[in-house]
Amino acid sequence: MSEEEIQRKYLELQLIEKQIKQIQQQMQIMEQQLFELTSLSNSVEEITKVKPKTEILVPLGAGVYAKAELKDNKDFIMNVGADITTTKSAKESISIIENQIAQLKALLEQFSTELENAAMAGHKLQGELQEAINSSKK
Repeated sequence: MSEEEIQRKYLELQLIEKQIKQIQQQMQIMEQQLFELTSLSNSVEEITKVKPKTEILVPLGAGVYAKAELKDNKDFIMNVGADITTTKSAKESISIIENQIAQLKALLEQFSTELENAAMAGHKLQGELQEAINSSKK
């Protein structure tokens, strides 16, 4: 294998390693979203069991909560995109969230396959490079 081919394969290996890191980062983000959606689904289900007029804690973010009184535990206001909200029943809300969870799981599976393929290609390329380097030393 010529020096030029070795350099080309080395650059290809670097690109594969970069791709692997990007896929891993995207998967971490998706796993966090999956956790949040699962938690949200559980929260919607749990709040339907709380009686109206009960005092609850509403998370504002970063561990800060506000006391509030639950007015309605049957309907939820959901953002459907582009800052547009609509009222959905608890059952509809959970169904929408569960669909999002299913889509996210499918994407994660797809990324997992891509990661596995990239890792195998990188491993093969690494072996070829090692073999070329060893044969050029002889």
